[in-house]
Amino acid sequence: MLVRAGGPAEITPTEPDTGNAGEGRPIIATPPPSYRPRITLNGEDHPLAGARVVDVLQALGIDPARRGVAVAINGTVAPRATWVDALLSGGETVEIIRPLQGG
Repeated sequence: MLVRAGGPAEITPTEPDTGNAGEGRPIIATPPPSYRPRITLNGEDHPLAGARVVDVLQALGIDPARRGVAVAINGTVAPRATWVDALLSGGETVEIIRPLQGG
C-alpha cells in the first residue's frame, strides 16, 4: 500500500468500458472518509493514531523521551532512535511496555 502523511494514496486504474469500444473508464479506489488504518495495540484493535511510532505514543499520553518505555512492532523491538522515523501503515501489531507503580 502506498502511504503518505494524509493516509493511503489514491489509485486510479482503468477498466475497459464495454459501451465505448477501446475507451476505459476510471475506477477510483479511494477509501471512504471514515476509513482509518487500524493496528493491534497491546492485544486490542485500535485506529492508527499517527503515521509514526512517536505519534502513537504521544496520542496515548506517553512521553517518548521517558526512560523505561519499550516498543515492539510485529514482535521485533523498535530501538528508541527509530521511533521518529518508523512509519506505521496499518495492520501492524504494536506492543508498548512501560513500568507501573503499585504492588
